[in-house]
Amino acid sequence: MIGALVALTSLNLTAVLINDYGVIGKTFPITNATVTTPIVVTSPNHNVPLGRVVHGIVSGVTGTVEANGLWILTPLDANTFSLTTLTAQGIVVDSVGVNAYISGGLIQCAFPEYSILLGRRNLQLAAAVSSPRIVFIPTSGRAWDFEPYGGAAPSIVAAEYPAVRGSLEQQSMTLQPQLATEFPTFEVWIHGCATDYGAAAPDPDYKDFDAVQALAFALYSVLFDETGGLPRAKVLREDWPSQKSNSGTMTQRGQVWMGIIEFQAPVAKIPKQFAPIGVIGEITVEPINPGSTDPIVITIEQHDGP
Repeated sequence: MIGALVALTSLNLTAVLINDYGVIGKTFPITNATVTTPIVVTSPNHNVPLGRVVHGIVSGVTGTVEANGLWILTPLDANTFSLTTLTAQGIVVDSVGVNAYISGGLIQCAFPEYSILLGRRNLQLAAAVSSPRIVFIPTSGRAWDFEPYGGAAPSIVAAEYPAVRGSLEQQSMTLQPQLATEFPTFEVWIHGCATDYGAAAPDPDYKDFDAVQALAFALYSVLFDETGGLPRAKVLREDWPSQKSNSGTMTQRGQVWMGIIEFQAPVAKIPKQFAPIGVIGEITVEPINPGSTDPIVITIEQHDGP
């Protein structure tokens, strides 16, 4: 589904930006972690509004070391977050506390607004307030195609970096049950400024353009991992709205890139973002013995090996 796709992309891009680019939008200290399911970490006066979530990396926790990692952090009140993640199919999975907290810990997020944003209303916010900002907007594109989706996406682990692409067998297997192929298409807006992300430039304007382009490259590298390097995401068109004659560049901070990105996704009876790895289908046949009313169910499983 759209929400799962954007959330997984946001999580994995957060890891890339922090680990590879050194981009840290905000940092929250941790003073406690619970031995519960899910784990609840304490970060006094974090100021994240209820109803928002933070896509961030927890590190440096001793004792409850299982709290360290890439997480969706949901504020429970003004001082605490619960830790969850997503499977490749967009299913929420709780963290599990095992060991008693001893000390330390930080939450780092790459985006000042905590994650990739979804929906056109987020473009109405002042772009000068925060950078980097990435906004996904579902828009018009190709409609559903009744030609089946050609295979399964790899076994992505959202809370692991880098993403696991899976075997060639996993990447080529057929998804069942499945109705058709959908082509979700997004306007993707990237706002960035100032930081050169490792590419030295002699002029602030050069740095702004290089920074935004670097963010676009980082985003597409994440999409490459999420689709296993297969042609299931493509940029149909790109543009620089910040350079339009009516863009108001005299007062603009940084630069803006916009791309039209199309994905391939399965249309399934039970909505999911990517094809599952493991049990891929069931076949029900008529009973063999005359007079029996119980059908025979054969389960087909996908294995990594021969």
